[in-house]
Amino acid sequence: MAVNDDAGIVELARDETKSLQVKIATDEHDLQLKAKKASEWLAEGHRIKLDLFITGRAKYMDFKFLNERLDRILKLITEKYKVAESPKKGLKGLTMVIEKA
Repeated sequence: MAVNDDAGIVELARDETKSLQVKIATDEHDLQLKAKKASEWLAEGHRIKLDLFITGRAKYMDFKFLNERLDRILKLITEKYKVAESPKKGLKGLTMVIEKA
């Protein structure tokens, strides 16, 4: 989203929502890469939507277990953040939104 300031210069707005998608069995190294990217986005001031993508039988697993899977990536994020929207079950799985604290 472009915004005009007083000097007439066009800048990008910093309130964009970025999206990260992980699965239940996402490897630790892949989680570290995604957490690093999430930390960069938070430092830039973006909100981040985290999706835990669930397929098949995994849809019927315990909510506590699925929430622990989301917590794996949250522990790896280095920037300070706050939870804007708590984890909710959606069509594709669990979804939550975090933003810079």
